[in-house]
This record gives sequence, C-alpha cells and structure tokens, in this order.
Amino acid sequence: MLHEISRRLAANQVPIAHERKFSRVVAELMNLIAETKTRGGGSGERQPGEGGARPRMLLALAPDNAHEIGPICYAMLLAEHGVSVELDTGREPLRLLEYLLEDQGFVGVGLSVALPAQLEGARALAGAIRDGLPGMVTALGGYVTKAEEGGGALPEFDWVADPRSSNADARGLAELLRERQRAKVAFALARASSAGRSDQQG
Repeated sequence: MLHEISRRLAANQVPIAHERKFSRVVAELMNLIAETKTRGGGSGERQPGEGGARPRMLLALAPDNAHEIGPICYAMLLAEHGVSVELDTGREPLRLLEYLLEDQGFVGVGLSVALPAQLEGARALAGAIRDGLPGMVTALGGYVTKAEEGGGALPEFDWVADPRSSNADARGLAELLRERQRAKVAFALARASSAGRSDQQG
C-alpha cells in the first residue's frame, strides 16, 4: 500500500492537499500504535532465542522528506522482529549526525525517502554517517526499492528496503542488526580484555 501511495505521489496523481490530510491522519494513528509496540524496547530486555539485549536502530527522514508514515510503519515491523526503534522525524541532517555520534548505543540508522529527488540527499547523509561511524548499519527505505535500483547501485547503504515484501524485509534487516551488535560487543570485550592485561603488566 505504501509503495503504491508513493508511486502515485511521485507521478503527481494525488492532490497535495489530500495527501497532507491523509498523512496527518495516518501518522497520528500509526504513532499511537508504534508507541504501544515499541514501548519498553530500549530497556535491554531479552527476546526469545536471542543471546542479549535488543539491537537499537534510529529511523529518520531523508533531507527534504516530510512524510512520516513510512518510517512509522517500518518501526512497528522492526519492533515485531526484536529491534528497539527510535523515531526521529524532526532533526536537520547535521543534528542527526551529531545525535548519532553522541549516543553510541545505536547499531543502525534508517533514512526514509518519499520521492526519487530526495535520494541524492539521503546518499550524502548516509556517506557522512559512515565516515563518522564506520560500524553503523545504514538502511534506505521508502519509494526507492531494490528492484528499481538494482540493489547494489547504492553503496552508501548496507540495506535497501523493499516495501513490497515489508515483513520479510524487516526480518532480514533485524538479523543484520543483531549480527552487527554481536560484532560490536565482541570487539568491546576484546578491547577491555586487552586493556586489563596491559594494566596487569604495568
């Protein structure tokens, strides 16, 4: 449904006044549902079959995108698959990058694109995030799909979501986030162990 709405928006088939009214109503409803599904996700609780706390992901809007419905829906899907999601749809790109640098608990960030013209800004922001946080999983969602972009055509992103198979897509991204979190924890433990040995030798 979201893919079809986005396609029609891109083709200028939906009057802007109608689109804005629809966005406001649906976003309010989805926000209420998302709050229920993601509440408590940042508490570090274990999920069945998992060996640790939930991986944390920040979902945000790409530059020049004001449509919140996509990331709200995807946040609920990720929460169903054991990901702790924080929605951030108000920060400017620079502030978003600063926030990610300050809070080292995130293992992934997703950018939502509503129109093809917003893709360039999303790629630039993802590149800046990768430069500042090399271990961060970068994901792209919204109008752009794997089928339309050929998958490997967007090197700034580790994951390009396909809204036509959203549940399976969210499951795959959740597993990638868990893998990255396990690697992050293993690296931190190895560094702490190495520091401990150095202290003993000193």
